[in-house]
Amino acid sequence: MSQTLSVARQQPLQPLMTAANTNTSTNTNTNTAMTTALNLKKRLTRCATQEESLSILQSLNRKDLLFLYRLCAAPSSTDLYAGKVLDGFLLDNNSLVMTQITAFITNQLFGKGSKWKGKSFDAATGDCNGTGKNQFIQPTTECVEAMHAFEYDSKGASAIDGKQSMMLRYSSFHPFISPWHTMVDELRVLREPDEDGEGAIMLCLGYMAWSGGCLNSSPFYLATPSTRGSTPAT
Repeated sequence: MSQTLSVARQQPLQPLMTAANTNTSTNTNTNTAMTTALNLKKRLTRCATQEESLSILQSLNRKDLLFLYRLCAAPSSTDLYAGKVLDGFLLDNNSLVMTQITAFITNQLFGKGSKWKGKSFDAATGDCNGTGKNQFIQPTTECVEAMHAFEYDSKGASAIDGKQSMMLRYSSFHPFISPWHTMVDELRVLREPDEDGEGAIMLCLGYMAWSGGCLNSSPFYLATPSTRGSTPAT
């Protein structure tokens, strides 16, 4: 999938945890944003193809993406991801500058100069937990390399709104002094797979404690590849 970065078209999102009774204007703005996100979710799930939904996601600003995330639910079954490879795409992160910074951290630092491609998940165990790795494309060979393992929990509590999310944590695979030790990814289902198990989209938020935690989360999506037979790198 293309990794072209989208550009924010609206003002940055105010902190999500604003008290509900701050003032009438804030409540009205929040209600309007949630209504917009609900309409977006309906539109995205009614798209004829996965490609149409992904195209819309790539055009959204961070504000709409965060409200949209709050309307999505955790995966109901491990069949959506266990034993599979999902393609990834970095979405808008408030402004062109912040989006480019996110891409630099993801590709140049986290990926050691290789472009982030997505994530692979091993088969889940009985308690719905498992491990996986991030997938990167090496710039010289264009081969896919797996790096930065994580543990996942399909029934974790979101730091964004406290609701159930699929949580990816990296602390077990990185020492305390590593910048990736506190990295967390939250995943929710935006579009369910079709009868052939394809077309699924997961809307995700990634964050690290040292960069602001969940209040400074970066949106991205994971989607089942359109080409069958994709296998994880080793």
